[in-house]
Amino acid sequence: MSRLNTSLKYRLDCSYIRSGFYLKFKRWNSTRCQVLIIIGILVVFINEVLFYQWASLNWPNIEEIAKKPSVEKLLLIADPQLIGEKDEGILSFITKREADRYLAKTFAQANAYVKPDWVIFLGDIFDEGLSASDDEFKRYLDRFNSIYDYNNHEQHYIIIPGDNDVGGEYYGDKQPILRQRFRNYFGRTIALYHQNDIQFLKLDMDMFDSYSEGKRNAIIEQMQNRPMTANFRIVLNHWPILTRTARFIKPFINELEPNIILKGDSHHVCKDLSFKF
Repeated sequence: MSRLNTSLKYRLDCSYIRSGFYLKFKRWNSTRCQVLIIIGILVVFINEVLFYQWASLNWPNIEEIAKKPSVEKLLLIADPQLIGEKDEGILSFITKREADRYLAKTFAQANAYVKPDWVIFLGDIFDEGLSASDDEFKRYLDRFNSIYDYNNHEQHYIIIPGDNDVGGEYYGDKQPILRQRFRNYFGRTIALYHQNDIQFLKLDMDMFDSYSEGKRNAIIEQMQNRPMTANFRIVLNHWPILTRTARFIKPFINELEPNIILKGDSHHVCKDLSFKF
């Protein structure tokens, strides 16, 4: 009888110990999950909210300069390359959604800071513009509108085609039908804009274009025979211009006399203060 009682007591003690360990483990596991959730929330908050606010605090104050009536504020956007529908595989929905959200958030932050008079896109608007069907291109355009508020008529938009939009990176890949489609949605690919004694010349010159008589006449025609006579002249193009040969650059610079040439594609800066040839 005593042995039976001892055995039952031992079993009860073991059961109590196991139950105690289980409860402690359960509480510890629950606490660990809570800690991980809190850490995850903090990481998301820091990266998605705090980082943007902290970065904006380091931007210079442009309000005093911007109050001058002669100032035109520009917001430059180069190569956003909205993700297409063909090359992303089974995760395309997630990658498109996240990339679009990132572009929209960074644009909203920059737009609120600059409050630009002009929003200028320096080409490569879409990643798969060359291979997109008309229906796909329209869907890309809807996403572009939702990200960059393209229908906002309180701001001026200048949108330049890039090689991912109409071709031009490889000889012979620029198709007239793609260029025409781009014009239908974003206006003329060569155009002259004038505001507050500042002129913007929008160009569509790829790496294979030469500044020949034909190209020169096309530019003059699209400018509607209005010379670049403003005090400050800005040329806009997707492909680099100043890295070409002197045979190309000399007549281009001498005739248009730009103060600044803004471009996308190569993500480099080239500065020449003399333009002497």
